[in-house]
Amino acid sequence: MGYLGVNVFFVLSGFVLAWQVLQPAPSKQQESTVTSHTVPYAKFLRRRILRVYPAYYACLTVLLFLSLWGIHPEPPRVTDVALHLVMFHNLIDKYVSSINPVFWSMPFEWQFYLVFPFLVLALIRQRPFLLLGLGVGIAALTNLAIVVGGAEAWTHVLLAQLPFRIDEFVVGMVGVKVAGAMPRRASLRAVTFWIGVLVLLGAVAYYATVAPLWWTWDWTPFIRSFWVEAAVVAILVGLSGDVHFGSRLFASRIMVWLGTISYSIYLWHFPVLSWLASTTLVRQAGVTFDSMFTSLLTIGLALALAISAVSYYIIERPFHNAAQGSGAFSEIRIGAMRIDGIKLLTLWGGGLMILAAVIAVVTN
Repeated sequence: MGYLGVNVFFVLSGFVLAWQVLQPAPSKQQESTVTSHTVPYAKFLRRRILRVYPAYYACLTVLLFLSLWGIHPEPPRVTDVALHLVMFHNLIDKYVSSINPVFWSMPFEWQFYLVFPFLVLALIRQRPFLLLGLGVGIAALTNLAIVVGGAEAWTHVLLAQLPFRIDEFVVGMVGVKVAGAMPRRASLRAVTFWIGVLVLLGAVAYYATVAPLWWTWDWTPFIRSFWVEAAVVAILVGLSGDVHFGSRLFASRIMVWLGTISYSIYLWHFPVLSWLASTTLVRQAGVTFDSMFTSLLTIGLALALAISAVSYYIIERPFHNAAQGSGAFSEIRIGAMRIDGIKLLTLWGGGLMILAAVIAVVTN
């Protein structure tokens, strides 16, 4: 049931972005204007591009080379790569999870970035319940349309993009208003945190028994998602006040470091585990399924962490620093040369298209 991690991730995305806009509480002078809370739309998108695309492109680059060498399964088509480069691969059913199965979630995140500046206006203008009602209502209607439509091609396309799952982002955003309205005292926040933890574990335990599949053609996925959303928001609200055991745990150096490289972990864990499962390295470690699984998890975790750390320090961090900087500080340094981060990503994308064309010629 690893797909529940994506539910957590989407709620967290909505919470963190809204937190950056709404917290700390603005001064009375700032409250008099909406624009004081916001940054220009183009600047916001630039920051999001520089935050999300570099590690994504790095993973895509490596997987394309591996497919050229026959290590990664089935070399992708040029159209497939082109759609992945702009995160529109969710528009065609067969391309949703074609290169790396975890890439299916990337268009959701990117589409949320496109609409977030408009959604957050409801919070700035003190309309959290309106935002919550619209988000949950639209997601429910989309779920209903998919269930009624059945297993058709267009329903699979709806499953792979907003407004399906918009409720997860919106619930996270509204959670920031809840966090701001509650007293900060540690005892109350600790109780909220532990309630969230127990509710989340309860959801996992219940649905692992009743409906472990990520999708069924009924209301089960929607209700399960909302259950998880409420639990995650409770955890986040509990962590956002005065210090208690839970917040100390998540503030530990190990947890902060894992959080820092978590995006790269998400991108790399599936290719690493798939490769290990296809080799004899894990199979030789034991005969039973349990021992093989333990070996796979142990070796895969260590390898995924190592690759993700390299991805973060070499790829993610320079672009992230550029996203936060201005002028010369917004450029990426390559040897003695400096280049704008967006321009570098554009050139990188062009190079990947050339690589995809070469792969198509060689493999055909």
